Amino acid sequence: MQIAKATKQYEAWLEACTTVVHKDLDHKHEAMAQNAFAFLRGTFYRWAQRWPKLCPNLAAAPPVLAVGDPHVENFGTWRDSEGRLIWGVNDFDEASTMAYTNDLVRLATSVSLARQGNHLRVDLDEACEAVLAGYSAQLDQHGQPFVLDNWHAKLRAMAHSDLRAPGPFWETLNGLPTLKKSVPASAVVELEEMLPEARLRYHIAHRVAGLGSLGHERYVALAEWRGGHVAREAKALVPSACLWAGRTHGPVEILYQGDNSSRGTLSRSYLAGPGTVDRATAGAGLLGNRSGVVAYRPRRAALPHGDGSRGGKHAPWLRCSALGGATRPQGPLAALLLRALFGTVGHLGATLPHHGQLASVVMETLLTGLLLTVILATATDHHLVGHNAALAVSGIIALDGLFAAPISGASMNPARSFGPALLDGQLGTYWIYLAGPFAGATLAVILAWLLRGGTSTDAMEAAQGHQ
Repeated sequence: MQIAKATKQYEAWLEACTTVVHKDLDHKHEAMAQNAFAFLRGTFYRWAQRWPKLCPNLAAAPPVLAVGDPHVENFGTWRDSEGRLIWGVNDFDEASTMAYTNDLVRLATSVSLARQGNHLRVDLDEACEAVLAGYSAQLDQHGQPFVLDNWHAKLRAMAHSDLRAPGPFWETLNGLPTLKKSVPASAVVELEEMLPEARLRYHIAHRVAGLGSLGHERYVALAEWRGGHVAREAKALVPSACLWAGRTHGPVEILYQGDNSSRGTLSRSYLAGPGTVDRATAGAGLLGNRSGVVAYRPRRAALPHGDGSRGGKHAPWLRCSALGGATRPQGPLAALLLRALFGTVGHLGATLPHHGQLASVVMETLLTGLLLTVILATATDHHLVGHNAALAVSGIIALDGLFAAPISGASMNPARSFGPALLDGQLGTYWIYLAGPFAGATLAVILAWLLRGGTSTDAMEAAQGHQ
């Protein structure tokens, strides 16, 4: 696969994960074309795809929770909650489980490319030895950033000499135009929580920064507080590109977390995964599990039969068609309400494929087949009529959602997926949630006929609630 095709496919996957700012993506492409080092920074997705093939022995090393995308400009300084000057890794966007050698090789590669572009003056062999020695030393300390106030005098001197006058920085930030469009509600909540006091007047602007994450939504809240400027930033996150490249499996998870008070001007992530919102700060130097969920995609109601019945008499085909037509507008109307209240947060609850379209359509087929098998069994067995049947159906819906939501979204219902897909512009993958449930329902009916034969009079009466 050529780089242009890989980039196109990755960006299509990215757009399925979050709202993409296409103007920023164009800026990213221009920056990547400037030199090899910028290209490396902007194409971790290609690295995740190609490195295991080019270095199979190194890629077979023991897996760890890795930074994923370390390079020489992925380190920096910040102030922690105690006001101490800290130095360490300041970007964990691509954190994932992968061979520990990935971080070592990618960092060393970035040194080599930075040297070629005259961005760094250092002997390559000495740099590689220092990388390996530092990595080995940090294993004993379980990984942590450097506190520069009392230790690492040489690094502290370098950091202080590079501290710039704050004037131009604030002029640039305050010169950003105030956004006219709506900002996702989850981003607003995160920004307001980080401001130094409640009900502080502020305005929000769009900021272009970084390289690898260009194209993600990025917002900065600017305010005046006690005689000075304050700024807080929120950046949309997606799962590591390792997921797109097929180098990691399992539930979609953002491994990006830190001390929420560790920086004066900081990044906190939102829209971290499908339907979830994560809190984090850039540069905390530590990795962990997600620290909280402040928005999510609701699952279907847990009790489909509130009165314990099977839904009354059998509906004739005409009534079934009318019922199906009546449920279609409900999805778009619900999605419209969500968008009006909260903006386009969480893709309006759209069900999206997270492990490829083929895997998702197979999963939707299996889930719907399992659900319909339980429904058909409980609806025609008079021994289970009542609340027990409702619990059985509700239980299988909950179980399907628990293990399959990170894979296909666990829709099992074309009508449920239609509205959010329509309003969020995700109709390109909607066929999954038509074909999967249709195939699964067909298989469930065939299986029920093979196991129990045709529908008996007793079964029909049980389904109608007469037994």
